[in-house]
Amino acid sequence: SRPFEVLVGAAILLNAAFIFAEADFAARNPVKAMPTAFEILETVFFIIFCLELALRIWVFRCSFFFGHDWRWNCFDAALVLV
Repeated sequence: SRPFEVLVGAAILLNAAFIFAEADFAARNPVKAMPTAFEILETVFFIIFCLELALRIWVFRCSFFFGHDWRWNCFDAALVLV
């Protein structure tokens, strides 16, 4: 549905901003350990994207892997699994 796509898109944009902030911190503080907040947020985004992938597989079933958008779906699954 459209609201689900918007929500996932927002999560992707927030994750991109988070990755930027994390990389900026690492570049400015090469000898410092990453703050715990970064590790927690990384885990939260991982859970969000795993749930999104699981929901799409559950809703689309076999067409997730064999439907019209199977290439994008497999690419998305590979990104989450890596």
